[in-house]
Amino acid sequence: MNKIKLGLLSTLIAGLAFPVAADEVSDRIAAALAHPDRAEEDAVRDEARKPIQVVEFIGVETGMTILDVASSTGWYAEVLAAAVGPEGTVIAQNSPRFADRIEADQALKLARYPNIRPIIAESSEGYGVDGQADVVWVGLNLHDAVNNSWENGQAYLGAVYETLKPGGVATIIDHEGTPGMDNAALHRIDVATAIRAIEEAGFIVEEQSYVLNNPADDHTLHQNQMERNSDRFVLKARKPL
Repeated sequence: MNKIKLGLLSTLIAGLAFPVAADEVSDRIAAALAHPDRAEEDAVRDEARKPIQVVEFIGVETGMTILDVASSTGWYAEVLAAAVGPEGTVIAQNSPRFADRIEADQALKLARYPNIRPIIAESSEGYGVDGQADVVWVGLNLHDAVNNSWENGQAYLGAVYETLKPGGVATIIDHEGTPGMDNAALHRIDVATAIRAIEEAGFIVEEQSYVLNNPADDHTLHQNQMERNSDRFVLKARKPL
């Protein structure tokens, strides 16, 4: 896996700042994962997605506003709604092409977490919440935008950029590919290409987490064939002040 250098200072700050808040966030996520009404098909994803570790890495805090891009039925939206607490907001975006398909499953999460606000919008047209988000969560879908075309990927990331407040964080999680492979067919993207696209869109890539690595995945299979346990990278990118 390609690596980027971590900033020692930012790593120390992340480990020392807001320890109580971080504990509260983790406790709320753990309670959400254990909720008796949670769907089994969501629970089986927990081990591979490691939500507490990833949320801690990104630095999600109580009261934040987070946009969950291509939220689908809301696996990440539910986790993030618990993380930010009742004082925070998760804007769960879906395309109108999928709205009817996910409505029933999403409604179950909305009933448990009234701080989830669903919106229907196309990424190519922006999300209508410019400058409102502390964090934008791009979970397992950047590869589709960039593999469609470089211009499409830049438009997609541009909408993310505009949604963030100055200094806000874009979280990029995706199925890792290998340069030279047919990553479009495999529904993957290599780390270097993802970083180049993110930086070209105006972000500063600060850190990479390896918590979602899976050495058993050699990147030659379609990510669906990995039974929801593909090798994944996590990037933390910031919109400049």
